[in-house]
Amino acid sequence: MRDLLIVTHGKFGEELSRSAAMIVGENEAIHAIGLMPEEGPADLQQKIERLIEQRPTLKDALVLADLLGGTPCNVLLKMMDDYPNWAVYSGVNLSMILSFVNQQFLESAEDRIMVDGKEGIVDIRALKTDLLMDEDE
Repeated sequence: MRDLLIVTHGKFGEELSRSAAMIVGENEAIHAIGLMPEEGPADLQQKIERLIEQRPTLKDALVLADLLGGTPCNVLLKMMDDYPNWAVYSGVNLSMILSFVNQQFLESAEDRIMVDGKEGIVDIRALKTDLLMDEDE
């Protein structure tokens, strides 16, 4: 399985990575880069390029951005021509990162990561109501 690169606004990606580590342990295949308020698109691209120089396995990475249409996602879109083996998705969440770790362990298809990310979005009030109704039956 490939490495995971998380590209977000601010430290969001780093904190997602830390949160995942709390649950499943550290994973050297997960890398996070953030666009800081004082930086622009060119700065972010340079940071990504420097990380790729240090970790050439990122040339074939699974790449997760935080927001479709946001600067991190737009920078990745621009870079995709130079990295045709990237699989890039937006809407990163903790479920997707945990799924990435599980997919490494299970050696499963990485398209499952998007499914798990979407399934991690649940209306808790509705779920609670459904569970309470099931208990009454």
